[in-house]
Amino acid sequence: MVQLYDLTGDHTMAPSTQSYTSVIYAWMKSSYKDRARKADDVLMEMLQRYQDGDEWVKPRPAAFCMVLNAYSKSKNPKALQRCVDIFELMSQVPVKRNSMAFASLQSAYVYSKGPQAETKIKELLDLQQTLYNQGD
Repeated sequence: MVQLYDLTGDHTMAPSTQSYTSVIYAWMKSSYKDRARKADDVLMEMLQRYQDGDEWVKPRPAAFCMVLNAYSKSKNPKALQRCVDIFELMSQVPVKRNSMAFASLQSAYVYSKGPQAETKIKELLDLQQTLYNQGD
């Protein structure tokens, strides 16, 4: 779809937030071993198009959360760091970090079984409570 739109300029073929999010969802649900990276690649392409001025592809929280979810269940040793990076990116875009984003990052810490997991999860809960108290 993106290639066809870029090639022809036909606006009826233009990718949208929904089309990108649907592809991300498909990768997230896929049994493909590297599904998290594939979903991430689509999100990064979407974000780049948006930053280049395409308002039709503005990422919504759901797109980020799906990628976080895919990484949180990944066996990739770099998955936790990528989750942290994506979670931080949400506030830079800006896209609201909703309860699903927090839950997915917490899951990534749990699955990482790292020595700091419990502390990091507590920090996330505290941040979520602080944001809530501030009306976010």
